[in-house]
Amino acid sequence: MGEPIQKVCLRCGKLVSSEDRYCISCGSDLHTPTMTGEPGAVPATTFRDHNTFPQQTPTNVPFAYPYYRLRKTDDMAVISLICALASFLVFPFIPAIAATILGFKSRDRIRKDPSGLEGEGLALAGIIIGSINIFLAVLVFILVIMLP
Repeated sequence: MGEPIQKVCLRCGKLVSSEDRYCISCGSDLHTPTMTGEPGAVPATTFRDHNTFPQQTPTNVPFAYPYYRLRKTDDMAVISLICALASFLVFPFIPAIAATILGFKSRDRIRKDPSGLEGEGLALAGIIIGSINIFLAVLVFILVIMLP
């Protein structure tokens, strides 16, 4: 005899024997007429003639999820917001300056690595709150000096 004739499942692309009724991979009916648009099977030589034969993967290899990088919240953005909020509660001037500087540095780092870092809103909030607090501290300082 020769090699058994193989077919290709139209749903999953798995090679199956011509005697099989159902695909061993996805379970679809292989004897469904292909003209109805439903899954079925076609002879494997159809694909070999056009160099579009589906690639077979070994069945004993575990499935690997595609690699993607998780985005991490930038630490400087969080510290910027904490310093900005602390500048209202603890000491008004120095934490506000730190919040503004850290906020700008954090936004710069996030813009350089947008696929790896997030937290631009936290950094912006730190910049805004810190700047407001610097403005208020300078205003209070000027009013204290000007008023006897």
